[in-house]
Amino acid sequence: QAYRYRLDGLNGVRLTERIRQRNVQVGVIVVTSYDLVTYGEDIACCGAQALISKRDFAATIREAVKSVFGPRGG
Repeated sequence: QAYRYRLDGLNGVRLTERIRQRNVQVGVIVVTSYDLVTYGEDIACCGAQALISKRDFAATIREAVKSVFGPRGG
């Protein structure tokens, strides 16, 4: 099941931490317009399994979903 959260003033790291507090088993893919190298370690440390760029979304979302949820996508 896919969940969509509003940021409500939180950045992606804080939102991912909040998701992890509520559900440790759900897969998390973060989509950002920020530099992936700059935020990649922070996102990984807070519990996300994938980080993709909004700019490259169409080209990378399929592989991100496979890597997080398996070949059948969940």
